[in-house]
Formats: sequence, C-alpha cells, structure tokens
Amino acid sequence: RRRFLDIVLSLNSRGYLEALQRYRHVLRQRNAVLRDGRADAAALAPWDEVLVQSGARIIADRAAWVRDYAERYAALYAAIGGGAGADMGYDGDVATGDDVSETAAAAAFAARLERVASRELERCMSLAGPHRDDLSLVMQTADGPVDLRQFGSGGQVRTGAIALRMVEAETVRRARGVQPLLLLDDVFAELDAGRSRRILELLGSAAHGQVILTAPKESDVLLDGLVADSVVAPLARWRIAAGHVDA
Repeated sequence: RRRFLDIVLSLNSRGYLEALQRYRHVLRQRNAVLRDGRADAAALAPWDEVLVQSGARIIADRAAWVRDYAERYAALYAAIGGGAGADMGYDGDVATGDDVSETAAAAAFAARLERVASRELERCMSLAGPHRDDLSLVMQTADGPVDLRQFGSGGQVRTGAIALRMVEAETVRRARGVQPLLLLDDVFAELDAGRSRRILELLGSAAHGQVILTAPKESDVLLDGLVADSVVAPLARWRIAAGHVDA
C-alpha cells in the first residue's frame, strides 16, 4: 500500500520522486550511523536535518492525496459493491492533524524524532518517519469498521483494489490533463455476477476513457445475460488461443 502511494505520487506530483529518493538515501546513511553502535545526537544531527526536509514533503503529499481522494474511493467501492461502505485513510507514522502542509509535517517529524531518540540509539535503527506509513483501507460492517486486508473476503479485497486503480486513473487525469489507458488483467476473478456487472457499467462510461481488460472465459464478460447489450456489444474483442491472437 505504501508502494502504491509512492507510484501514484511519483507520477503525478512534481518533486515527490526526488524527495522520496533523497529520503531513502539519507535513511540508509542514518541507519548505518546507528548500527555503528557509537552514535549520539551530535552524529545524527546532520542526517536528521535532510531527513526531516525530504520526509516532510513525502508526508504532506501523501496526506493531501488521501484527503482529496478518500471520498471518491468510498464512492467507487460502494458503486462496485452494491452500496457497501468502505473508507480510505492515511495512517501516517508522523501525526500532522488537519494541517497537511510541509511546514506542519516538518515540525511534527522533528518533534517525533526527538521523542524516539533514546530508543533509536538503543535499537540501532530509525524508528520514525514516512518509511513506516501505511494506507488504511477499512470496510463498514454491522459491528463497525474492520481492516479490509485482514477481514475482507476475496471479492471485497478485489473490490477495494479495483476502486484504488480507478482512483489512480482519475489522479492521472486530474494532474496531467490526459485520459489514461486503464489495464485490468482478469478483473472478474473472485467477484460475483453483481459486482462484475457493476464494474462493466462503470467502465462503460466515458469518464474512464479507454479500457483494456482480460478474462479467461467469455462468460465472465457476458455474465449469463445479466449485462445489457449496450454495455457488452460495442466492446472490441480479441481471443488468444495457442499463442495466436484473433480479432
């Protein structure tokens, strides 16, 4: 999930990739100093300054992206799941509250490093920063919200993954002003007919641009007649058999 955030933001937020590469480099150097076993606050100070600077950019961009697209993720999950509730949140190691600016992130990160300084020296590793972040994906149940990864069925997890891909495509569209090509391999795996039908209807809208999807069986697309001809009939189809592609 953290890698997903890094890919989305590296492609669509100018300067994010540079900050991420700088952060990873400094983190490796800082960990090397800590592993030496003779480190103290003075030895770490030069690394901390760059770590906070680059880390603040990462934290701010991640928090802002989740804030901007959480509602859209929930809407797509509900559209595919037939009204099922789900939420996306930024589970950041450095808490910034409602302020997602780089300034606020830098201040919060520096304060967190101070709080864990003694533990880092004891354990000889960096214990704070965006390398410990997570993207929280939960679904709503009668008993309250539960972690999608731990408690979701195969179909529910698949629904969340597809909703994330659609949000990624919308991020590209908004940030770059171009319509991305959406590639979905075996998209209907582990989905019931209702979810599969709703995905096809979503993908059939002009908002999602060009979509290429694969399915091992034609029945996965036809869905036993549950999908209207207006959705399926216009689709261009290719069949792959014995290494040959037939239109």
